[in-house]
Amino acid sequence: MQEKEQLEEISKMIKSIKRIIEQNQYIHIPPFGQSKQLNLKSNNYVFFLDLNRKGHKRPKCTFQLREKRNKELPLVRIDIIGRPHQNPDGDFKWANQVVKCPHLHRADFPKYGTHVAVPLLKDNGNFKLSEQDLNNLILCLKKALKFLNVEVALL
Repeated sequence: MQEKEQLEEISKMIKSIKRIIEQNQYIHIPPFGQSKQLNLKSNNYVFFLDLNRKGHKRPKCTFQLREKRNKELPLVRIDIIGRPHQNPDGDFKWANQVVKCPHLHRADFPKYGTHVAVPLLKDNGNFKLSEQDLNNLILCLKKALKFLNVEVALL
């Protein structure tokens, strides 16, 4: 598959409307040091959403969307709590900048894929967090699910 077609397919997966297919009607964010995986489904794809709080020495909170057939390649990773990310040199808005958490990585970012971190405390269109949001991981997850086009009945 050509790079352009691959980016279009990745974008299509990210934009697809997804449903949570779990027995339990509640989503629990795992406590520090643990992780959890949710199963999601759209009309054409099956996904995993990782809720990861495994931090070795520091607190961490990451939400990561993966597609089942290529589960080793994250489609979107949203780092709520974690280390800053050094962006590569290039011709994009945040080139060669250190981007603090919260930030997100998208596999469909042109030319650079997940190597680019996009800050989430600034207005970036359809996903933004505030400093106050960071004190409420449930609210962060709700906003992440909305950004990822996940239909949620209860949370």
